[in-house]
Amino acid sequence: MGLFDKPKKDKQPVSSASCPHCNMILDPIPQRKTKCRVCGNDIYVRADPFNKQKIYYLKHEDALSVDVVKNLPISEKEYYKTEKELAQRFGKPPMPGDVVWGILNNHLVTAMQRKDWQDMKMLYWQQARLLFESGQDFFRLLQKSAKCELNRYQATNIHRVEILTTGACSKCQSLQGKIFTIKQALETMPIPVKDCENIFCRCTYLPVVE
Repeated sequence: MGLFDKPKKDKQPVSSASCPHCNMILDPIPQRKTKCRVCGNDIYVRADPFNKQKIYYLKHEDALSVDVVKNLPISEKEYYKTEKELAQRFGKPPMPGDVVWGILNNHLVTAMQRKDWQDMKMLYWQQARLLFESGQDFFRLLQKSAKCELNRYQATNIHRVEILTTGACSKCQSLQGKIFTIKQALETMPIPVKDCENIFCRCTYLPVVE
């Protein structure tokens, strides 16, 4: 380093540099995705979504939560406020996945109070997508998202809906263009298709204008 060169600022870990699966100390500290030498599980390295000097060593589901923060309606102030509240509740710093999930739940409560079916639909969909990408059971939340869509149409005096399918799933394609009353759709929930060949069903309802 030259006399007038500025020293590089090291990034400081916000969580201990330990395996998120077995808690073994990581030495050397990984700079990118690696496998734990003790338990063999994958470790994902992510910067804090708002403070890039803070580094997390995460499980897959928590890494996904960090990755999607920029695409969610989450502000820096809200993120750190929720992180602090959860730390007090848990008695330890929460993982990013817990923070993101807590914020989405808070937004859901607000949307429910306003009876904002569109916001509820999108929030349930975002939660379902996070679960899907982390290999967890997501169908119940995806179905709630579809129910919110139907309730939104019902609230605007739409009485019938038509199914628009996407992808190449044969089970979904058999529903293409089928028309249901709102009551029928709420009772039978034809979409999302539980055993969709694409796994995460993207079929949706279109309003039928009388």
